[in-house]
Amino acid sequence: MASSFPITSLTSISAVESLEPVKEFYLFKQIGRFRAREYWWGLEPGEIDIDSHLNRVSVRSDIERLLSGRALTLVPTKDVIDTMLELTLYNQKHSVFERRRCFEALPDRPYQYRLIPGKEMKNPIPLFAFDSSSGTFQRFDYPYDNLPLFTLDCYPFHSVMHSDFAIPRSRPIHETFHGIFKLSLRWASEYPHVGSFVTSPRVAAIIAADAAADNGDDPYSDLDSTSSEEDDMLSDSDDSVSIEGPKNTGPVSLSKRAAKHIASWRETLEPVAPIVVTDLKDGSIQVSESRTPVDVD
Repeated sequence: MASSFPITSLTSISAVESLEPVKEFYLFKQIGRFRAREYWWGLEPGEIDIDSHLNRVSVRSDIERLLSGRALTLVPTKDVIDTMLELTLYNQKHSVFERRRCFEALPDRPYQYRLIPGKEMKNPIPLFAFDSSSGTFQRFDYPYDNLPLFTLDCYPFHSVMHSDFAIPRSRPIHETFHGIFKLSLRWASEYPHVGSFVTSPRVAAIIAADAAADNGDDPYSDLDSTSSEEDDMLSDSDDSVSIEGPKNTGPVSLSKRAAKHIASWRETLEPVAPIVVTDLKDGSIQVSESRTPVDVD
C-alpha cells in the first residue's frame, strides 16, 4: 500500500462488496453572518459561494456521514493556519479600503489537510484505505495519527468553518486547534459597516479618516475641528463606542473620535421632508414634498 492515497479511497468499511459510492461533502453550511466573514476575509458582500469547489470535497458516503455528524474533520496545516491568522489580524487593524483579500494570502489551489476525529466520535472506529488495484485495505486506528496528509481542492478558510464546530474543546488542546478557535472567534466578531458593506458614504469617509488618524495623519482638516481638550478626553476614554447604524445593519463599532465627528455632522443636518407620489385621476402622477418634515433619526 502506498504511503499516500486519494481521500475517496478512505472508508469505514473493510469489505469490497460493501463500499459506498462517492458523494460531495460541503464544509461550510452555516448561512448566518456571511457578511462578517466576507469582511474579515477581505472579500466583498456576496463573494462567498458555498456551492463552489472551494467549499466541497469528494468522499465516500460513509465518510461524508462522519464529516456531517462532526465525528471527523479536515484541518489545514499549521503554516496555513498561521497565514490565515496573520491576514485576519491585518484586516482587523486596517480600514475596509485597505483590507487584503484572502486569495492574496492563500491562492485558490490545492492544500494539504489532516483528517482528525471530531467531538462527536463517541465510539472510536478504525478507518481503511482501499487499494483498488489489489482489492486490499490498509487499517488506521483511532486517533488516526498515521494517516497521511490529503491534498484537496477545498479552501482552508471554508475548512476552518467546519473544524471549529467539530474539534473537541477538551484539554489538552493542540496548538493548531487554538489557531482555529482564534480564527472562528475573530470572524464572528462585529465588523465596521462601511464601504460596500453599508450605504452611507459620509460615514465611510469619517471612519476611513479615523483610521488614517491612528497612523499619525491629519485627515480631519476638512471636517469639524476638535479642541485639544476634547482630543485629550477622547484619548483618555475607552477605545471605541457603538452607535446605531443604518436600518437592518445593527450597531456599528467606532472609535470615539469618529463617533464624535458623526454626531456633530448629524447635528448640522436639516429635517428631511419625505417625497410623496400621488396618482391623479387623469392617469398622471404628482411628485411633491410632505408638509410634515421628519427627523433625520
